[in-house]
Amino acid sequence: MTLHWIPRATSATFGIFIGEKSEWDKGYGQSAVGALVGHCFGPLGLNRVGLNCDATNARAIRCYERVGFRHEGVMREHRCVQGKFRDSVVMGLLKREWPNV
Repeated sequence: MTLHWIPRATSATFGIFIGEKSEWDKGYGQSAVGALVGHCFGPLGLNRVGLNCDATNARAIRCYERVGFRHEGVMREHRCVQGKFRDSVVMGLLKREWPNV
């Protein structure tokens, strides 16, 4: 997991990767994202957390939606994977939308 924190802007973006397929669908991603968001809105005092996700990664998008992230847009042909361009979904969550604040 990576967090790119911009204190002056009171916002951050993050990324997460769970590499072992045998560990997928066990809720680790949702737990990790929820903990990170809680830390961002709590101790770090941020107002917004955002992310970009490969538009074909339905599993990740569902995870982010469960935590509370909302779709904000699409960056067309933002990624190149094995020589093919893919769109990225832009998602964000504001402190006032976070149910645990």
